[in-house]
Amino acid sequence: MQHKWNGGDGPSPLSFNGEDCHIESSPQHYSSMVDMLGRAGKLEEAEELMSQIPRQPGFSLLQSLLGACRIHGNVEMAERVADTLMRLEPMESGSFFFMSNLYAEKGDWEMVAKVGKWRRDKGVRKEVGYSWVDTGDFHPVIHSTHSLGRYVEWQNV
Repeated sequence: MQHKWNGGDGPSPLSFNGEDCHIESSPQHYSSMVDMLGRAGKLEEAEELMSQIPRQPGFSLLQSLLGACRIHGNVEMAERVADTLMRLEPMESGSFFFMSNLYAEKGDWEMVAKVGKWRRDKGVRKEVGYSWVDTGDFHPVIHSTHSLGRYVEWQNV
């Protein structure tokens, strides 16, 4: 899905109030706006909008904001968002790896090690990755982080 608004000088989409048209904003509206603001580098506005959502922000919305934080190098906000994600889904590995990668990009190797230790101490493991190979019939190829380099299991090939 491509987003047309680039966060330029035009009127802010935040100025639109659905009440004028008797439209109730859905979680998808908020998610789209947070995503667009994040892509435009307007992270504070995205976080502010997220705080106005009537219910708790959804997992994908938070992941979108976390991705924008990484793109724009905002470690402080990324830490807040990742903390919320980890409380919502404590066994989901993505936030741990995302933060580890962000710290690595910033050269903060001490925090990379700490995040890895927190993840291991909580028993959070990266999910096995799957690919598909077209051999006339599609067959899954299973890749495991722990076994990559030792073997790749081909099923029914």
